[in-house]
Amino acid sequence: MNTDNRKRPRISFSRESIRVPQTWDVEWRGLPHTGQVIVREKLNSEDFLPLFGEISFRIIFTNRGLKPRDRAGDSRIALVVPRFRFDAVTESERVSSALSMPPTSNRRDPLISQVFRTEQVSRLAAFHTRIVESYASGRLYRQNQSHQSGREFFASDSTEQCLTELGVLMLSDAFPSQDYDHASFPRTLTDRDVSALFSGLI
Repeated sequence: MNTDNRKRPRISFSRESIRVPQTWDVEWRGLPHTGQVIVREKLNSEDFLPLFGEISFRIIFTNRGLKPRDRAGDSRIALVVPRFRFDAVTESERVSSALSMPPTSNRRDPLISQVFRTEQVSRLAAFHTRIVESYASGRLYRQNQSHQSGREFFASDSTEQCLTELGVLMLSDAFPSQDYDHASFPRTLTDRDVSALFSGLI
């Protein structure tokens, strides 16, 4: 299983990202699978409906400690709830404001620019660490389960790594058996590889 997230974009918790599905791809049994990540202020019952089409899994983040009334209608859907006092969206706004560019007169000073960039990296790293810690201290809801400790799933250093591992876990739980030996694949199959494979079977 490849869960390497280098060169991947980060999941956004900005206010602009609320309700907008963010694509997240994972490799599972030698094949690429596309999932959705959705950040919600208010839960939407439609998010819990069974998945269809090309969406292989869905992970829903609430930015508040909300206890869901609806339950997932698909084993490939997970709802992640933070500890009560943490709001990732508000925290994202606060960090973005703190990372605003220095006055124009100072931007030409290489030393000031370097200090600013270092501060940016430090603040962003601390922000992403707080996100992982918050959801690790919260709860995760899946189909036919009341809730699970977030710490069972948020044990990695980044939210993105946790998402990848959770996506793979849900796919494995949903499809415990397999009809092919993915270990013999020379690499993760691309869309072209899959097309060629099925063409050879017809």
